[in-house]
Amino acid sequence: MILLAISQNIWFFIFAAILNAFLKIPQTAWTCLLVEDTKPKDRSIVFTILQVIGVVGGLFAPLGGLLVSKMTLVPAVRIMYAIAGTSMLIMIISRHFMTHETDIGLLKQKESKNIPLKETFIEYGSIMKKIIKNKGLLLIFAVYIFFNFQMVMQNTYLYVYLVEALSVSESTISIFPAISSVCMLFLLFFVIPKFKEERNYYYMMTGFSLSIIANAILVITKGSSLTPIIISLILSAAGVLIANPYLESAVANSIEDANRANMYSILQVFLLLFISPAGIIAGLAYKMDPRLPFLIMVFSLLINIGILLYLVKPFSRKNKLLKA
Repeated sequence: MILLAISQNIWFFIFAAILNAFLKIPQTAWTCLLVEDTKPKDRSIVFTILQVIGVVGGLFAPLGGLLVSKMTLVPAVRIMYAIAGTSMLIMIISRHFMTHETDIGLLKQKESKNIPLKETFIEYGSIMKKIIKNKGLLLIFAVYIFFNFQMVMQNTYLYVYLVEALSVSESTISIFPAISSVCMLFLLFFVIPKFKEERNYYYMMTGFSLSIIANAILVITKGSSLTPIIISLILSAAGVLIANPYLESAVANSIEDANRANMYSILQVFLLLFISPAGIIAGLAYKMDPRLPFLIMVFSLLINIGILLYLVKPFSRKNKLLKA
């Protein structure tokens, strides 16, 4: 964030992106920290609470638009990157002193204390074989990868599309996250609490369906009319809010506690392999037709719904067993 705040040319951005890629290391540890001491039935609640924190942050997005309108784009963005870097530093220090190792983490530390590096790699190989043999786990991993694949496309090209293809002004863009956040807060307080954990796969399909409708609206929208854009963004926000916590929970519940860190590490490798080209694919598609990335996103979400329809019965039985 600091590099981006002081950037002078593309090399600053490239080096910042390389540093940012190391986020995958603490991300695995953070996920384990969240779920290892949490009961399986409560994990979707944990991920929903994280969503709430993100949503509340989105309410401050109009301040970015205000900065842009007062200071122009580049100085305003530099200030926002500086604020982001400072916030992250505070978060890292706070998390270090305010959290503690999980029970599984302490056990794994004792077990691996005298294990040489060679045996660690052999262990990864055996875990990889377990994953390959577990059809249900592979399929839920696939859902996770396709979801993140289309999210990378959305995060990269949504606002570019709104500004370039639909002629929305840059200062107006900052209002959209706040609108989405209000909608998400309404869902979080009045709708999500009524959801039942055992129907998590149906909620994921509902979320993916809302995202499909949102992307379809963007594809057919012409001109700079704000009404269909706002409807699309609200549906998209609702889709992500409904689907994401239950998807994260489903992945967490599909992984055995003893091998969670290693399995998550392998999942992150798969994730990087498959989503790394997402930006390039979206860029090439955008050049051909600005609507194409959103059609690719729709196709990815349709694949996910197909996989979930296949999984829903066996995993429903698994959830009942877990509950019992």
